[in-house]
Amino acid sequence: MGTDAGKARPVYHHRPEDDCPIRFIGDVFTIKATADATAGAYSVTEMTVSPTTEGPPPHHHESCEEAFYIVAGHRAHLAARIRKGVRANG
Repeated sequence: MGTDAGKARPVYHHRPEDDCPIRFIGDVFTIKATADATAGAYSVTEMTVSPTTEGPPPHHHESCEEAFYIVAGHRAHLAARIRKGVRANG
């Protein structure tokens, strides 16, 4: 167990009416939870990618990991210099 064992984590609740979508590079990003709001435990961003765009350019984060959940369609992403295609429900 890590050093955080037994520590109470803050509860974070996001209401849909708190959404503030941001348009960036042809896509829509909606921040659902910031790292500040969750005491650094995690952040959540909903991203709606148009079929006519490629989403964010290749990048990496020094201080966090990234995970994806594909709701519909498919997406190709680059991880560890390997391009991989992922489909919803697959």
